[in-house]
Amino acid sequence: MLEFKERLQLLRALNKVSQEDFAKALNISRGAVSGYETGIRTPDIDVLQNTAEFFGVSADYLLGISDVKNTDTDLQAICKALNLSERAVENLRNTKGKTTDLLLNSDEWNVFIDSISEVLKSKKDVEYKKFLATQCLLKMLNEI
Repeated sequence: MLEFKERLQLLRALNKVSQEDFAKALNISRGAVSGYETGIRTPDIDVLQNTAEFFGVSADYLLGISDVKNTDTDLQAICKALNLSERAVENLRNTKGKTTDLLLNSDEWNVFIDSISEVLKSKKDVEYKKFLATQCLLKMLNEI
């Protein structure tokens, strides 16, 4: 996973925010921003929180703990449990209504639900159960 310095560079680039504009928004120097991006400086907790709020991402994402940008803890849990990216889960959410009937009528749906239930109930063989749940979900999506 990427480190803070790389995440900051990426977020600034994606949002087309210059170091100077970012520094002004957080009331820090442009040199401080440069230091964070080169890894020479480490942001304090206030800079970390303000950066997360500025870009609308989680602190876990900024620190490289998670690849899920979103601060929605439900979304984070779904991504972690199913080993799916944030984008994949959002795509599933966006298909709601269009494919719900197809999914619910799929033979794999019950297997999928059972797998997810088992992952949530038991820590035993969690990785295998995550794998099974993910495989069922992918099979269902491929059939749509």
